[in-house]
Amino acid sequence: AARQRQNADNIETMGIVSYEHTFSSNVVADFRGMVRDNANDFYSNSDSTPIEVFQHNYFREGYFKGSVTVNHGRHEIKAGAESDNTYLHENFSYIITDPTQFDDGTPLTFGFLGSHPDLEQSAYVQDLMHLKNWTINAGLRWDHYQLLLNKQAVEPRFAISRYFPSAGLVLHFSYDRVFQTPSFENILLSSSTAATDLNPISLQLPVRPSQGNYLEAGLTKVFFGNVRLDANYFRRLVNNYADDDQIENTTISFPIAFRKAIIYGAEAKLDLPDWHRFSGFVSYSYALGNAFNPVTGGLFLGVSAVIPTTGHFPDSQDQRNTVRARLRYQLAPRFWIAGGIDRKSVV
Repeated sequence: AARQRQNADNIETMGIVSYEHTFSSNVVADFRGMVRDNANDFYSNSDSTPIEVFQHNYFREGYFKGSVTVNHGRHEIKAGAESDNTYLHENFSYIITDPTQFDDGTPLTFGFLGSHPDLEQSAYVQDLMHLKNWTINAGLRWDHYQLLLNKQAVEPRFAISRYFPSAGLVLHFSYDRVFQTPSFENILLSSSTAATDLNPISLQLPVRPSQGNYLEAGLTKVFFGNVRLDANYFRRLVNNYADDDQIENTTISFPIAFRKAIIYGAEAKLDLPDWHRFSGFVSYSYALGNAFNPVTGGLFLGVSAVIPTTGHFPDSQDQRNTVRARLRYQLAPRFWIAGGIDRKSVV
């Protein structure tokens, strides 16, 4: 009705190169590299209300990954390293067209221009072992993150499975220690001293990487030779849980974090590969996710700067019930029909 128009666009140019070298029947090396330019723009026309927002963010990224795999008896040993260097540039501004919609003291115009490198490195080693009906995968990973903070972590990983031939059954369990860096979308703006001038009441905390423990247990069972059941239970305990917030009703977001999150759930899938021209599957899953106050990182202005220190709330991974099914029938060698259902409930 106000004739406002806001446009966003994304332009990306990317180049990828890969090289694989076989030293012998037991040793293989793999190298991959990537460079890309990415630009995100946001424009508002003069009728936009209550605010005209403009953004021109872009980054140039150089990525490299190298790994060596060695087969030796029952062992498959793999080691590698990664380097991801991203050079961030942010250009953000606004003009308030309806001051009544903002807190007193909010500047009517604002502009921010900033740049900073985001440097991330990692290295890992793992061993996949086959011991008769047992399979064990153990590894260790190191991660380093340097943007506005300088953090590093060591993450052990372990998975074990056991196959029971007489029952056509596989049981498995895994544990991962996870290190996840925050999103860099508008992180320079939300971490700048200029951002605190947007409102007389503000809260600004550095966004640290998330660290968590991921556990999963499950089974795979084969019935009648070709019907397969996969069932899993998972639980994730994450500290400094990453999330994002938005500027008004725009698509412009910036990273925030909460004290912790607990996410758990289960999933099951019954798969019929091929039976008298029929094939298909049916699956069910649920996931419950709660984030816990208080916030530990991000920018909060005005009323949102008054943050609860206790309590919890469902997060975006909270999907209570999801049911999917698909059935296909092969009418002729080149003609088939299929139908499916996809239903979910999200809190």
